[in-house]
Amino acid sequence: MSDMQVIEYDGHRIPVGKLFRDNRNSNIRTLRVVGPADTDRILLMVIRREYEGQVTEPMRATVMTAERLLSRDFVAVDTTSEQGR
Repeated sequence: MSDMQVIEYDGHRIPVGKLFRDNRNSNIRTLRVVGPADTDRILLMVIRREYEGQVTEPMRATVMTAERLLSRDFVAVDTTSEQGR
């Protein structure tokens, strides 16, 4: 049995802890889903940022709509390939 929190939006299920990244070639952020911010917005933590070759781990909060997070502007990060390292 799992107590994992899931955010539901427009037929999509977004588990808390899921990672997303910007779908672009510069200023790429990796975002972790923290939870719902309000009715249609999601609280995210910026856990990694790559800008002009510099990588930082800002660990700062940001909020965006579920619609934007699920748009082509972001891609889900597959963490299964990183497990077991």
